[in-house]
Amino acid sequence: MCDVEGIDELLVETKIVAPQQFIVFKQCFNKNNSIVESGDFVIGIVEDMFINAIYLGGDTTLLKNFDVITQTASAETL
Repeated sequence: MCDVEGIDELLVETKIVAPQQFIVFKQCFNKNNSIVESGDFVIGIVEDMFINAIYLGGDTTLLKNFDVITQTASAETL
């Protein structure tokens, strides 16, 4: 096990992500950090599915607008 300087401060903060909100990993060619852009990698819930996906563009509430890499039914649908 190794020590990571500042890890305690990083672990204190909890982020809540609601449905139709995403954790977004920007592509280097997408420069607008205020919105999700086509090609960005996202993690979130869409149509009651927890997804890891590439955003293709369009309505972010529809699964058809994502190239889904993995998906799992959310707790509401189980």
